[in-house]
Amino acid sequence: MRDNFLLKHIGLKANSSRPPLPHLMDSSLIRESNSFARIWIKTNGCEHSLKNGGCVSCDYWAGNSVTSEAQLETLISKLRCIEDNPPEMLLLNTNGSIFDEGELCRVTRIKIFAELQKRLPETKLIFETRAETIDEAVIEDLKFFNPEKVIIEIGVETASQAFNTLCCNKNLDISRIPYIITELKAVGIKTFANVLIGLPFLTATEIISDTLYTIEWCFQTGFDACVLFPMNIKPFTALSWMHKNGFYNPTSLWALVDILASVKPELLQHIEISWYPGLEQVRHPFYKEPVIIPITCSDCCKEVNLHLTNFATSRYNRIDEIERAAEIDCSCRKQWEQILSNNDTDIFSQRIEKTFYEIATKAFGHEWLKSNWETILGQIKSVGALPT
Repeated sequence: MRDNFLLKHIGLKANSSRPPLPHLMDSSLIRESNSFARIWIKTNGCEHSLKNGGCVSCDYWAGNSVTSEAQLETLISKLRCIEDNPPEMLLLNTNGSIFDEGELCRVTRIKIFAELQKRLPETKLIFETRAETIDEAVIEDLKFFNPEKVIIEIGVETASQAFNTLCCNKNLDISRIPYIITELKAVGIKTFANVLIGLPFLTATEIISDTLYTIEWCFQTGFDACVLFPMNIKPFTALSWMHKNGFYNPTSLWALVDILASVKPELLQHIEISWYPGLEQVRHPFYKEPVIIPITCSDCCKEVNLHLTNFATSRYNRIDEIERAAEIDCSCRKQWEQILSNNDTDIFSQRIEKTFYEIATKAFGHEWLKSNWETILGQIKSVGALPT
């Protein structure tokens, strides 16, 4: 078991009041450009979220009962909107993962694949998923497509097993990922690694060093690209609860700039960025709280975002764009550099133990803590090698 006992209960607490989607809201289509589109179809909900509280920062919304027939019909209705002018790339996702049979049964998934192949034969398809959903059946079904037209995005978040469990509640065995990548490569399918920037409980220096380590690990493991996600604080997540209760602050967007400036030049062409200001998103109709995004200050945010957007939308002059962003002279830049230089030198294992004690007490009270502290402490000590 890789889920985090405490963060599981924090996640379940946070999403217990999450309003379900309206029954009539069964899908969405965003045409971001002529070359890129996103389709989302509703399922009963992310299995990891329903059972384990979900990853700390993820909110794929609370679904509700939907038939396989309805899922297929709603997808077809969206494909009809774009098949006459097909995008170069299409990202297809659900309330969790299209490969999770708790959301989409295999029969429906195969029918969906058939519709995609029939209506968008030349479009490159991106499927975002959790690593544990990829098995022999999924790989066999993916052979339906020309492998050059498929990209699998896998939520790695961090290559540290300790951070993955203790900071992300990812329920992921990192050691299994190289095997999955090898199996997908064997059938010619490309893989992208999703990497988070701004994990809770880490110092600013640890955030940057962990992200750079994860990027290196992903490319050494065989991923074709990395997608960097500065963490957004979304309503009804464990991260949102921690932010409201003083256990998490948004990471500065300068962290993304510094990380990109430190990536080896030969790898920079294989880096994508997302979740920074400017991403168009479908808003939940019943959510009143906004998503909190990592930013710089009002004096420099437009200029920083311009360079990041130029980086994201072009393969040319990428190094120049990041260098220009890093050289922006602003007071918030100096504050970020001060944070990096003044980082605490406490030991992570001691910090996480103290923080978990405080979180458990705040969330559930002393009696719950007394009953469950040995379980929490045992997981901290057994999760694997801890950074010092």
